[in-house]
Amino acid sequence: MIGRKILNYEIKSLLGEGGMGNVYLAEHTHLGRKVAIKSLHQQLVKNEGLRARFKKEASTMELLKHPKIVDLHDFVEEANGLYLVMEYVEGLTLDEYIRKKSGPIPYEIAIPMVLQILDAFSYAHSKGIVHRDIKPSNILITNNGDVKILDFGIAKILNEEASPLTRTGIQMGTVYYMSPEQVQVKEIDIRSDIYSLGVTLHQMLTGSRPYDGIVSEYEVYSKIINEPLPAASKLYHGVPDFLDKVILKATHKNKADRFQSCEEFSKYLSEEKPPVIENKTIDNPISKTNPLVTESGIVEINETSKLKNILVIVWVVVVFTIILLFNYVSAESASRYDSGPIISHEDSAKAGLITDPEYYYEETAPAEDSINAGLSVHPEYNYN
Repeated sequence: MIGRKILNYEIKSLLGEGGMGNVYLAEHTHLGRKVAIKSLHQQLVKNEGLRARFKKEASTMELLKHPKIVDLHDFVEEANGLYLVMEYVEGLTLDEYIRKKSGPIPYEIAIPMVLQILDAFSYAHSKGIVHRDIKPSNILITNNGDVKILDFGIAKILNEEASPLTRTGIQMGTVYYMSPEQVQVKEIDIRSDIYSLGVTLHQMLTGSRPYDGIVSEYEVYSKIINEPLPAASKLYHGVPDFLDKVILKATHKNKADRFQSCEEFSKYLSEEKPPVIENKTIDNPISKTNPLVTESGIVEINETSKLKNILVIVWVVVVFTIILLFNYVSAESASRYDSGPIISHEDSAKAGLITDPEYYYEETAPAEDSINAGLSVHPEYNYN
């Protein structure tokens, strides 16, 4: 492809590779303007389903004109190729930015970034578009710190009729960032994007994906459905507590208990305050395995558990009282022995008060005589 012309753009270099196609840097032959050209893989061009999806990405991008979303300049369809001619943005994808430049992003920097991302998706959602594949590799960080959203290849337009490309029953997205309803192949809406944005925020703050190190896709699915994300503040000490609660709210298993819009999500980030976590009844395995844990992950003490706690406290008080009484009686007994006259070890031995050689420290006779007398019965105490 290098050196080839698409319209008036000459392809200069490869920018990236993907499952469906590659992205190239190209330059207008007369104006010198740089663009990014996304090309469907040659071996996939004859696949009518993939051609239709590529065209759908073009039509979706055409609906989105926002400064935080990469702009589509043109779409080219040929017998042997399909091409998206897009705005070229210099920078790093968010996952590259974390891996190569920042590591865990300090929350003072992460929050303004996420507010930009939320602004872009608020706009997309207002157009009835759900991205369905939000992840750090689909978010560009420009050289001056701005955000650009990429890749609406599997986006869903909410008000369109179900088609083979968007209908419920086909699992779409990237496993680590999928919402529970995506994993379970249920109906999705903008709150699925909000879940993925919560996971993305978690990765920004901690520097790693929540399920890194797990090789079993089934195990990742199980955790997405059943377990809340680990608290970001436990993985990276610089994360404030309020962001743990924001992420918990964004990634709630029940989408009715998540933020209901990007605007609501933004509100809590911009005000830097923890949201109230709703506790609505859902079929959540977490609450079944531990009846004291609500679906929001908050411990709830019911009347039965209160009674149990009171009984435990009473039991502790009784035991503590018994220990005090025992110590008091022991002290009284000891005081009676201590009040007697002090006699020598020799006299004590003669009187039979000292019967254990451990307490016979002072030898008043030679060792041989002591052994003969039966006073030293263990060689450990034969010091001479």
